[in-house]
This record gives sequence, C-alpha cells and structure tokens, in this order.
Amino acid sequence: MMMDANRSTALIEQTPRPMRPYAEELAAHPVWRENLTASGAAPLLSRDGQNIGLIQLADKIEGDFTEEDEAILAQLTQLASVALQNTTLFKDVLELNAGLERKVEERASELASKEALYRTLTERAPQIISYMAPDGKMLYLNKAWHDLVGGEPGGWLGDRWREALHPEGIAAVNSNWAQAVATQGRHEGERRFLGKSGAYHTMHYIASPVFDHDGRVIYWVGGDADIATLKQVEEALRFSNNELEAFSYSVSHDLCSPLAVIDGYSRAILQKYGEQMDRDSLGYLERIRVRTVEMAQMIEELLGLARVMRSAVRYERFDLGAIAARVIEDYRAREPQRNVEIKIQPDIMVRGDPRLLSLVLDNLIGNAWKFTSKKEAARISIGGMIGPDKQTEYFVADNGAGFNMAYSDKLFGTFQRPHSAADFPSTGVGLATVQRIISRHGGQVWAKSAQEQGATFCFTLGEPW
Repeated sequence: MMMDANRSTALIEQTPRPMRPYAEELAAHPVWRENLTASGAAPLLSRDGQNIGLIQLADKIEGDFTEEDEAILAQLTQLASVALQNTTLFKDVLELNAGLERKVEERASELASKEALYRTLTERAPQIISYMAPDGKMLYLNKAWHDLVGGEPGGWLGDRWREALHPEGIAAVNSNWAQAVATQGRHEGERRFLGKSGAYHTMHYIASPVFDHDGRVIYWVGGDADIATLKQVEEALRFSNNELEAFSYSVSHDLCSPLAVIDGYSRAILQKYGEQMDRDSLGYLERIRVRTVEMAQMIEELLGLARVMRSAVRYERFDLGAIAARVIEDYRAREPQRNVEIKIQPDIMVRGDPRLLSLVLDNLIGNAWKFTSKKEAARISIGGMIGPDKQTEYFVADNGAGFNMAYSDKLFGTFQRPHSAADFPSTGVGLATVQRIISRHGGQVWAKSAQEQGATFCFTLGEPW
C-alpha cells in the first residue's frame, strides 16, 4: 500500500530529505491511519539540488521504518536519481549528436560545393594561379600554367617549376622569395618563363601568405599575368611621350617666337611713330600688345598642362596648409595694397605630390584672389573637413563674385571661363589643370557657388591610377 502521493510530495518538496513517520503519527492522521501501518519516503534530487520526484515505501511487515531503512532508501534514491538523469542526458546527447551530424553533413556538402566552384574558377582563370608550401615547393598550378609552358598536370610541382625560369632571372626571384619569407608579407615582381613555343614570356607575379590561427604561414597563394602586351603598350606610350615632348618644344618655339616678334614690332612702332598717331591707332597697337602677351601666357599654360599629364606622381605626406600659406604670401607681395582676410586651417596633412598640389592651390587661391578683387572686405579660407562618405574634402572658399551654377559642368574644361575676360582676365586653362592633377591623384574636384555670393572649390585625394 502507498500513502497519499500528493501529500508525500508536498512534504518532500518542503523538506527535501528522507522521511519516515512513526506508527503513532500515521494512526493520528485522518487519511493515512486507515491505509498505512508504516511508511518511509526519500526525494529524487537532480545534480543541482532540484526535486524531480520521490521513492516511497509503505506497510512494513513489522514495526516502523528504522534509520537503517532510511539510509538504504536514501542510497536507493541517489542511484535512481543518477539513473534517471543519465537516461535524460543520454537522450539529449543522442539528439545533440544527430543535430551535429546533420550540421557536419551540411557543412561538408557546402565546403565541397565551394571547393568545386573555387577549383572551376582557378582552372578557368586566364592568369596562372598557384599554391606554394612555406618552403617554396609548388603544391598546385592551374590550367593556364600548362597552356603556357606545356606538360601534364602535376608534372611541375615541387621544385620542377623553377626549371621554366629564365636563367638570368633566377637570382632575382630567389632574392625576392627570401625577403618575402623573412617579412611574411606580400611580394611581387617580374619573371620570365619558357613557353612551350620556345619563347620566353614576361610575367608579373604577386604572392601572399595565408596564416593559421597561430600566425604561422601554411601556404602561399600566387598569380602570374603575361605582361608582354603591356610592355609593348608601355614602349608605345614612351615613344608617344617623347613625340609629344618634341611637339611641345616645337609649339613653344614656333608660336611664342612670332608672338615675341609681333610684340617687339608693336613697341617699335609706338616708340617711333606714337606721337604722330591718333588715339584710335594707339589703341589698336596697345590691344595687339595685350593680346600677344595673353596668347604667350595661354601657350605657356597649355604647355604646363601637357607637362602635368606626362610627369610622374611622387607621393609624400605633407602639410597642405603650409603650401597654401606660401601661395598667399606670393599674392600679398604682388598686391600689397589689398586687404584680404585669410584663414588657413592648421595641420592639413595630405598624401600626394607636393609639386603638383602646389599648382592646384596656386590656381584655386589665384582664382579666389582675383574674384574677390572688387570686394572691400575680401575673405579666403583654406581647409579640410570630413564629407558624407567619410572621405576628407579639401576646400578653398571665398566671398567673391561667384558664378552661375548652370555652367558648372563646363567649369573645368580647357578655355572655359565663368566670367568675361573684360571683368576678370583669364586664359581658361587653370581649372582644367586643377582637374587633371586631382584626377591623377585618384580624386574628384567640384565647385559650389552663386552669383555675388562667393565660391567654394572642393577636392578629394584618392589612390593613384
């Protein structure tokens, strides 16, 4: 017989320890006295002490349950608790294991799919793709390698690939490899491989290390691209540049010299016959002289623009504000009578070509200086700020004449002027030069303005092309 389980459970939950009521207690109980002569119960406790059930013994043949009976019951409940929890745990482990197996299968299938895709991409790539062990031994070469040098897949692995190198370039390749291993950084260069046609191919190669979780190189991934065509293009460009330089010299000599002659004859006529000429004739000669000077200046600026496009960009880190201050000093020296308020933001650090960016500031500040010439309280500001795309935007702003934004798309074209030459003399080449230089720095240039409300020219600097 068993006593009321609900009442026993309630007692065990209140005092989670074995209990064994005496016969007198059972006899005095309104429910148990009719069913039980002796009873004992102990809780089933989980590992964290939670009550998960109980074991109850009742109707001992003779007498009450003893302390020894209670100890045996306690041991029995401990064993039962462990067995119950192990059964539950084993079930959980089986479910977890089944889940892990499914995930492993899914992951293995995903990796196999990605490996097949990657293998297909590398095999079909037009450039040579390779993997090398940390000691430089080749582990993989794709189809492009065999298309170039011949042989069967696997035949060029290990150190065999070095046999295709041009003998004169082996030392340089080995030196470059040793330096890459020492620094564990990306390395690149040029090398020549003997093709299956019997001709050597000039290749540009790049290799990068792949690291494990401990920071050790596990292999190198590299690529080679045939640059024979590029070399031909470079040679053609070099020839074209030489031709352009010769043409520029010819333009400088053949156009500037006649202009100098015209200007000289104009001055001679003025000196010899000036007193005999009427006002209109003097005006015509003076206009001739002014136009010859303007033409000479325009030719010089066009030649400067050509030199800008040919010259290499040499990158340095420097303070753009310091260059702006020197440009301002030059303009103050030319027109000391002008009262212009100048604000230059401190520490405008940039990375670019100081010589070329000096031309940018000279043109932009020159425009600001010119277009504020009719303002009594002229102001020019130079600085930098972070734009909406988190890129630094450098600016030259003024409170001068400004211009109509309807013509902003033509602003940076050659010979384009926002104002008439009568109001503000200009060759129309300065902003075109600015645009070319900023473009060569990988940046952009634009302007914001309104008539009689000043102008702000902004530019960014990016990576070189």
